[in-house]
Amino acid sequence: MQLISAIYSILTFIASILLIGKADEIDGIITFVFSPVILHKVVFSKRRYILMPIAIVASMIFISPLFVIAALIWHFIFSISLAKAFGETIVYGIFLAILPGISMIILGFGKSEYEGPVNLFSFLG
Repeated sequence: MQLISAIYSILTFIASILLIGKADEIDGIITFVFSPVILHKVVFSKRRYILMPIAIVASMIFISPLFVIAALIWHFIFSISLAKAFGETIVYGIFLAILPGISMIILGFGKSEYEGPVNLFSFLG
């Protein structure tokens, strides 16, 4: 079971690197260390990608239900925006939020093309 978990984690990491590569944002070793932040940078058109580490650190430090709920909402917004940035539908974005590892592997190893960054709430209309 641990071997399966390790393989799953490695495939998810490789898929996120492939998504960053599809967006032509590979920048040496920094890509491998900061891949979640760079993936947020790829998805959003402005500097909103800095909100993700702030939300995660705040939810870990304060362990307040408010910060946990805010991080969960941000996760859904990011997942839907990631799907839109790679030409997928909102339904795929929800699938990405609920089962991030599997859908990230499908998105990374699939034939989806990077269409460019999206605005924060562009999936609403």
